[in-house]
Amino acid sequence: MKKVLYFSLFDVGNSVFPVFILSILTSNYFIKHIAVDPQIGSALWQMTIGLAGLILAFVIPIIGNFSDQRFNCHQKCLRVFTLSCIVSISLFYFILPSSSHLYFSLALLFITLFTYEASNTFYNATLRTIGRQNNVSKISHFGWGAGYFGGFFMILIILTFFASPDNLFKISTDNQLNVRLAHVACALWFLIFASPLMFMDISQNTQKKDNLNFLSKIKITIFKDKLTNTGRFLVARMLYADGLVVAIAGLGIFASTVINLSYEELLLLALMINISGGVGCFIMAFLKTSDKKILMISLLIVAIIVLLMSMSTNKIYFIFLVCLGTFFAGPLQSASRSLMSNLMPHEAQGIGFGLFTASGKVTAFIGPLLSAILTFYISQRVGYGFSAILLFLGLLILMKVKTE
Repeated sequence: MKKVLYFSLFDVGNSVFPVFILSILTSNYFIKHIAVDPQIGSALWQMTIGLAGLILAFVIPIIGNFSDQRFNCHQKCLRVFTLSCIVSISLFYFILPSSSHLYFSLALLFITLFTYEASNTFYNATLRTIGRQNNVSKISHFGWGAGYFGGFFMILIILTFFASPDNLFKISTDNQLNVRLAHVACALWFLIFASPLMFMDISQNTQKKDNLNFLSKIKITIFKDKLTNTGRFLVARMLYADGLVVAIAGLGIFASTVINLSYEELLLLALMINISGGVGCFIMAFLKTSDKKILMISLLIVAIIVLLMSMSTNKIYFIFLVCLGTFFAGPLQSASRSLMSNLMPHEAQGIGFGLFTASGKVTAFIGPLLSAILTFYISQRVGYGFSAILLFLGLLILMKVKTE
């Protein structure tokens, strides 16, 4: 029980990265106060994220394979990358609101993103060590749900005590000191909640020496005369992960420019999303059904909801759809990692989740690029709704994955 608690607390801690670094805090600070031009700044920000993801896609399976061959190396890699990410987040304190800090901030973003994704890879790889094959799904849902609620409380803390000009700590807004200190608070939050799992003894002697080289292992895992079961799942995830990237990354812009949500309404929506996603994950944890069924149902519902969102014109209706979509998008992602955990042997979780991470990164630029083209030549509604096609395609391939 203690292992499950510590696993879930780690998700509470690392939730600060997607919520604040990529979405609310750092990206907004960079575009408004560091970049000379918002459009160029946004492009540089996205290019850095894409470059980090592309390099990660090729490097992380190699590191994962290395960790499989050594005793307790998953947890050691988890410590190294998590602590590196925490330090990188705290270093944003030294990024002043000046264009002279442009390249420093982009370099720091690259390092932070790389170490976060690597940390997340080895966090996922501990799932089978924390639980047994028949309960990793429940543990995964609990962890992901805890992460949503962690994001909810951290949004309240940062807005109340730091980011707001009228913050309760009365921190000066000169040189954006309040925003820079918020990064230190995020780093401390991550450290506090990640430490129990990082420094708990969860070692198991699961390494298995073999004579296969790295490329041979990749081939055996993905392709044997035809796509393997794991290979089909990774292709399916590559497609629906692209769809989720388009839907999630474009949500704020679509909501503000097409639906005309105000800044205050966007913040309220962010809080509601975290509650909805957390509740969805916790409910799914108690359902006695397979990860594949949860994935298929969630993909179908999220795809339909995205289409409805792209056609929506009413604010209340749109907010309802977003919350309903997040209710299923959370379990979709938590079921993905537990399914991957069960598809791979216990002694190959490192390379397995290395490929899992790579499948979500190697083509991650294609979905946003096609969405941008459709937005430019047709409309924002068509560009945003395009993500539903990727979700449907992922669902079609997922149907061929065998889990028995």
